[in-house]
Amino acid sequence: MSEVMKALQQSEQAYQAQSMPKSSSGYQHYKQPKSFNQGLIVLVICAPILLVLAFLFYHQKINKPVLFVEQVTKNKPQSGLVETDIAEVEVIESKKEYSLLLPYPDIVATKTLPAAKVVVAPKPASSNTSSGLVTKKSNNDSIRSDGGTIIKTDQINMDDPNSDWGVSELDLSGVSPELAERFKLALDSPASARKKAQTSNVIPIPKNTINLVGNEKQYYGHLPEMDFETHMYSSQSSRRWVKVNGKEAHEGDWIIGDSVQLEQILPGSLVIQFGGQSIQVPALYEWKG
Repeated sequence: MSEVMKALQQSEQAYQAQSMPKSSSGYQHYKQPKSFNQGLIVLVICAPILLVLAFLFYHQKINKPVLFVEQVTKNKPQSGLVETDIAEVEVIESKKEYSLLLPYPDIVATKTLPAAKVVVAPKPASSNTSSGLVTKKSNNDSIRSDGGTIIKTDQINMDDPNSDWGVSELDLSGVSPELAERFKLALDSPASARKKAQTSNVIPIPKNTINLVGNEKQYYGHLPEMDFETHMYSSQSSRRWVKVNGKEAHEGDWIIGDSVQLEQILPGSLVIQFGGQSIQVPALYEWKG
């Protein structure tokens, strides 16, 4: 029995010894697919990375020419500006050269124009109208100590042969020859002729007329206050008037109530009627009363 058992054990061991290489080869054959699967996994993981790297490399190659083209296009206008500046400089320099070649103009001797004649108009003592003489009071009049007012006017001596009035410098070219001749004859006439013309136009003063200037004491406290502001004399009696105490009055009008009447208006004075007396008052006179 023991021998049988030993024989069985030996056979079993021989069997196991024969079966072991087969099992190892089978094990090897089983493990071989595992290594194949691991390589496939590694390939799957690395493939996207390789694709991304390849795409970046390709994109970088494409973008490099574009940047170069942009830089070239940006630099081109600057070169064009430089060329235009150079062209402008050349044109300006050429113009300067041409201007230097032009001949200098000859200067002709100039002639001085004659000086304009200054005509000095005479200053009349008062403003003239078409039919008379208007005299107004100025602010430069001084008040006398006796209550009257002194009227300041510009006096002209008509009899002075040296008084020219500036009429010799008047230009009579635009006047008719007849009128110019009459004007010259009037200037050349003697002063006596002018005196005769003046005396023929003198208006007679009423008799027994008392001049107020110099006889003020006689009328203090009796003759009412009067302020003659405007004096208008005309050759026509209907156009003569004066302005006294702010009101206009004509010859024959009562100035103050029934006590003072305007009797006559003369070229440089006037005559009033007061208390049965004719009183001569200078033009533009202010009586304080």
